Amino acid sequence: MHPSIFVFLLFSWHAQGAVFGDGDHSNGVEDQRQQVTAEHLKPIGTIFCDGSLRGTAIHVSTPLDKTLTSGSIIATAAHVLYDQKTAEPFKKCVYRPQNKRLTTVGFGNMSSHQFEPKSADKLQQAENDIVFIRLKKRLIQPTLTFSVVNVIGRELLLIGYNSNENNISQSEGCYQFRSENFASEKLLLHDCDANNGASGGAVLDALTGELVGVHGGTLLVDDAQSRRRSILRGSKADPETLINQARKIDQKMIETLNQFSAYPAKNFHD
Repeated sequence: MHPSIFVFLLFSWHAQGAVFGDGDHSNGVEDQRQQVTAEHLKPIGTIFCDGSLRGTAIHVSTPLDKTLTSGSIIATAAHVLYDQKTAEPFKKCVYRPQNKRLTTVGFGNMSSHQFEPKSADKLQQAENDIVFIRLKKRLIQPTLTFSVVNVIGRELLLIGYNSNENNISQSEGCYQFRSENFASEKLLLHDCDANNGASGGAVLDALTGELVGVHGGTLLVDDAQSRRRSILRGSKADPETLINQARKIDQKMIETLNQFSAYPAKNFHD
């Protein structure tokens, strides 16, 4: 990448994610987000930290689900647990299955992770933007299973919180992209519409319903920071300059989840 180009990685804690359109603001901003189906909503929830909604989370399955005696495990984007202004972790976070206020569940242990909120390497920051959390009790809520799937050319769905409507929505008719500027084996670049609160949401293979990624935010290449707000509303998705991203499910992530599930006293911090 040319050194004169600035690279900004926009998480939901910095700015709203990209809602894509045709780039013509005179005809309105297109938006793929629709009301989530009951089936897609079941394994999804939201994360509240220090009194505010910070992101989305996924109730995930592990090989030990049938014998697990400790709390259920959720996956989310690590950055939603940090204050954007101070880069410090929030003091108290809880999970709300299906975003229901009366079913709040406290956090138990958290997996170790390599996400660094102050890192200057924003691409690497995105690659490490994943964390697993053991809750303080078991959930009745269904789970989603991590799947290593090649979804190039296949339709995707993003299930995540929609701050415009104050609910969980689903973005349809979106796809994976390849990029030279944002080349990474760990990231799934996509054009599923998302905004503040969708981080940690589930990216699914629309045909099979398999969980193939955990949404993280927006990657943007631009040399004028003042243009951010307009760029993120209604512009065309461009994998070299403006694209949404998720942490792709890979074998390493599955191994980390399985280890965290099997050894609750190891590989975590409070």
